[in-house]
Amino acid sequence: AVLREALGAEVPVLAVCRGAQLLNVALGGTLVPHLDDSQHLHRGARADDLFVDEHVVVEPGTRLAELLGHREWTVRAAHHQAVDVVAPELRLAARSVDGVVEAVEHPDKWAFGIQWHPEDDDGHGHDLALLWGALCQEAGRARNLSEP
Repeated sequence: AVLREALGAEVPVLAVCRGAQLLNVALGGTLVPHLDDSQHLHRGARADDLFVDEHVVVEPGTRLAELLGHREWTVRAAHHQAVDVVAPELRLAARSVDGVVEAVEHPDKWAFGIQWHPEDDDGHGHDLALLWGALCQEAGRARNLSEP
């Protein structure tokens, strides 16, 4: 309900990892409840190495592609669930090399769901700077629009 309310109020949404899954489910999509990840593409094998470098490809023509500027990224990930059927209000924005949905976006509102963790200290941080910078800019724009 909070996500639907935020979208209705034009609040910018950057949903990370489980948040991306919640965004998709809140808008009518489904999940893969447990990935068969025997090659450890999406998360490490042990608790002490849970985060892994994951290769994702951003779909051309998406808002995420415009925001990130590059189609291919190595990101930090640690997930065993993922988006299955993308919600009707959203669209696919990125996939991993094995085809798992790694990002969704709203085509008309500032709302992105990314399956990876740009905030992980072991990542390169380029995606963090772009995503958080864009979120801050959009939040400032939305605040200015709502002020009398």
